Amino acid sequence: MQTIRLARIWRKGRPFYRLVLTDSKASPQAWFKKVLGWFNPLSKEHSYNVQAVLGYIASGTQMSERAAKLLYGETKNPVFQKFYVEKNTKRQKKKKD
Repeated sequence: MQTIRLARIWRKGRPFYRLVLTDSKASPQAWFKKVLGWFNPLSKEHSYNVQAVLGYIASGTQMSERAAKLLYGETKNPVFQKFYVEKNTKRQKKKKD
């Protein structure tokens, strides 16, 4: 089964991620089939090939939760929302006795 997930590259303290298509049992850093985009969390820059991702999803490919959240935040396409559970947690104030 194929999976679309994030693969971390670069060096310690300077994260940079590629959005890759890989086999679900293989390591995303070493054995990926295709690069579908990239994301830099330090500068919030990104580039995704959304049409290619949607094509792979239509053929049955799964997505990781983090990759789906990034793509949903960018495109607001409901196709990506089905790959993660949105948590609506509110912090509750501590009760004072």
